[in-house]
Amino acid sequence: MAKRCTACGKLKYKKLHFYVHRGCKDGYNTQCKECVKKKTSQWYVANRDRAVANQRVYAATPGGLASHRAARKRWVVAHPDKAAESAARTRALHPEPHRSCEARRRAAKIAQFVEHVDGLVLYERDKGFCGICERPVNIDEFEIDHIKSLASGGDHSYANTQIAHPICNQRKGG
Repeated sequence: MAKRCTACGKLKYKKLHFYVHRGCKDGYNTQCKECVKKKTSQWYVANRDRAVANQRVYAATPGGLASHRAARKRWVVAHPDKAAESAARTRALHPEPHRSCEARRRAAKIAQFVEHVDGLVLYERDKGFCGICERPVNIDEFEIDHIKSLASGGDHSYANTQIAHPICNQRKGG
């Protein structure tokens, strides 16, 4: 099942390349994920001060991020069986989430642009080739590499990431 993106005009798979959108006729957004993320990234760059201020206000207000975290902790204490089941389901869907979560956390900490970067979408985008040595990478062994490191001011986005062999990524360093 394919759909044409209204922004880039490319024909892409619905389930893989489009966000779900209940308001649209076929249930998927009219623009592909790549175009939506590019548009979001451009907005963030143009309105960075506004976005960072909004994030700070949300984190500080009652009912904001702190209250969501507290509510989640209360729910986990009240429903330990459901929480364990939810955690197991998350681990099954995302076998190695800690790397991505850590990268997003570090990027957010230094107020850089943060978006969810799906490794499989990145693997497909790069056609399975390492961005550092340009040799094929096994789908079970690749790592997400930041072209410009987070420490150097790079953001955690599709525009600043590529797949890499673990050894190439380690050699590259920060």
